[in-house]
Order: sequence, then structure tokens, then C-alpha cells
Amino acid sequence: MNKQKFIDLLEDPERIDEHDLELLEELATNFPYCQAAHVLIAKAAHDKGSMLAHQKLKKAAVYTTDRALLKRTLYHARPATFATTPDEVVRALAQRAGAELGPEALEAEIAQAESPQRPQASPIPDLLEEISETPSVTPDTILTELEARPLREEGVAREEEPKRKPLRVDQLDVIDRFILVNPRLTPNQADENASKDDLASESSRRNENLVSENLAIILTKQGKINKAIEIYHKLMLKHPEKKAYFAARIDSLEKL
Repeated sequence: MNKQKFIDLLEDPERIDEHDLELLEELATNFPYCQAAHVLIAKAAHDKGSMLAHQKLKKAAVYTTDRALLKRTLYHARPATFATTPDEVVRALAQRAGAELGPEALEAEIAQAESPQRPQASPIPDLLEEISETPSVTPDTILTELEARPLREEGVAREEEPKRKPLRVDQLDVIDRFILVNPRLTPNQADENASKDDLASESSRRNENLVSENLAIILTKQGKINKAIEIYHKLMLKHPEKKAYFAARIDSLEKL
């Protein structure tokens, strides 16, 4: 939209057609703070009875600093123009077929034609009153709202926290007396003896498992010949099928 076209629409908003409305929408998108574009869009939507007239009016009210100007632009109506003159009215009346008017009736119709007809002012809907009462949205009001919101949320969170009741002095005294009066519980003697028997038997099983040829070889390398011979004797009893082998090992150790 060029500059002259925009000026023409400002001077006569009733000339806005569908193509002009599309150009105004594009202008408002590219320049959202152009209040004149929003006012013209709201005016066109109102005049055409659009379903979006309510929405366009509220948006224009947000971007417009002078809402009185918005009201005048929205509900301004041009006076009606008449192409006919009083003389033409007289000739039309005279040519009316079968119409015989007296002088008084003719003068009355001429006077009525000459008198200017003023358009009736359209009633202002409650929407304008609602918009006028709505506070304007500015960056300062938004910042104030954002700064106050964490404080309110923090206050609610503190109120929701359950309050822990501290222990009273008499409760602490009861606990201390219970600890002094009741000694520690000692394990059952029978259970202790049974545990010792289990450990002894387990130890003996481990000692039997230690009797192996590898242990005898280790004792031999350490110079503990007698203990190694004793291990081989136990292996002869444990594994009779290897008695000859273990006997030969004992003979070799006795010759050392």
C-alpha cells in the first residue's frame, strides 16, 4: 500500500474494500504499532458486519492511545447526499399518473425534500464501555505483574509447608530414663554355644580340605619335610587307590 492510498483511506474509511482490507492487514502485521492501521481494520470489520468485528475492535483498543478518536472513527457517518433538486421533485410529482395534489400538499412535499435529513446516530454498544474501562497494557504493567508473581507463589509455598512440632522436654526425659533403666539385650547363651560348635566343625572341614598334594609340595619347598610326610600319609588314607604313589613320595622325602 502506497502513502497516498493510505491517506485516502484515512480521509474516507468507508471506501475500504476487500483488497484494501488485505493491504491494511499486511501493513498491521509488518508495523504492529501503527495504530491508524488497526483503527481502519476495526472500522472496516464493523461496517461490513464481520464476525471478527469484536476481536478487531479489542485489538485496536489495545494499540490506540486515544480511544475517543477510535470511537469517533468507528461510529462516524457521513451526511446523506441527494442527487435530486426541489424542481425535479415538482416535475416528478406533476407527472405522477392519477395523482391530483392540492397546493398545500405539494408545498409540504417540497418542504420535506428541501429539509436536510440527518442520519440517526447508531447506538453505542456496551463493548465500548467495557474497552474504555479496561486498563491499557504497557511494558511497565507487565514488569510489575511479573515481579509480584514469584512473591505470591513463594508465600503460598511457605503456607503449604507442614510445621514440624519440636520434641518437648518431658518427652526427652522419658527417652533418657528408658535408656538408663533397660540395659542392652545380651545374646542367648545356647545360641552362642551352638554358633561356636558350628564354627569348630566348619574349621575342621576347612582343615580337611587343606590336605592335598599341592600343600605337601609347598611344605616340601619350604623345608618342612615332616609336615609334608604327614600330609602324604593322610592322602594315602583318603585315596587308597593312590597308595603306591604317595608311598613313593614319602620314601623320596625320607631320603632327603
